[in-house]
Amino acid sequence: MTNYSKLGFTTLAMCLFVACSNDKGTEKQEKIIPVKIMNVEALRTTSSQSYVGTVEESVAVSLAFSGMGTVEQVLVSEGQRVRKGQLLATLNTATAENSYQSMFAKQQQAQDAYDRLVKVHETGSLPDIKLVEVETGLQQAKSMAAVAKKNLDDCHLVAPRDGVIAVRSVEVGSSAMPAVAAFKLVSVEKVNVKIAVPENEIGKIDEGQTARIEVPALDNTVFYRKN
Repeated sequence: MTNYSKLGFTTLAMCLFVACSNDKGTEKQEKIIPVKIMNVEALRTTSSQSYVGTVEESVAVSLAFSGMGTVEQVLVSEGQRVRKGQLLATLNTATAENSYQSMFAKQQQAQDAYDRLVKVHETGSLPDIKLVEVETGLQQAKSMAAVAKKNLDDCHLVAPRDGVIAVRSVEVGSSAMPAVAAFKLVSVEKVNVKIAVPENEIGKIDEGQTARIEVPALDNTVFYRKN
């Protein structure tokens, strides 16, 4: 009887031990937490800065009369778009016209004299040296007429290229002088935008960064360009 009791007690103890062991294993399994591994990357935040700048032309040409005179006509205004060869202004042409007509008349006289003497020379009645003198006089007359014609043409100032009149410095009745600008002609097909950036903010601007440009003069039109 005693042996059966001991055996039963031993069996019960083993069952309890096994049960306790199974409970601990279950508890450990429930505490396992899934973990996902991710690569840490640095994120760059963006910020915007506002600056005041100016829009400048890429090409600018100063136009002046080649000669002196009184301005008789001004045919364009500031801000007006012009085409190559378009007449911009004229000087009084009275003096230049008279000079040209006089030189042209002398050229015709020299030409007539030369034509007559050539025929005489062909008959042998005129020495060669005399014909050379007449020919030289004709060339001089042609040169003087050409100079007078250029002076007359210079009374007209034309646009050398397409563009916009940015500055008009002459008015009707004013005196024009050589090399004194009468107009400033600019090309606006391509413009430059210049801004002043403080030294401590230059490092925040990267090459190739896109800039948002708002132009109040064009009804706040917005353009996007890369620097």
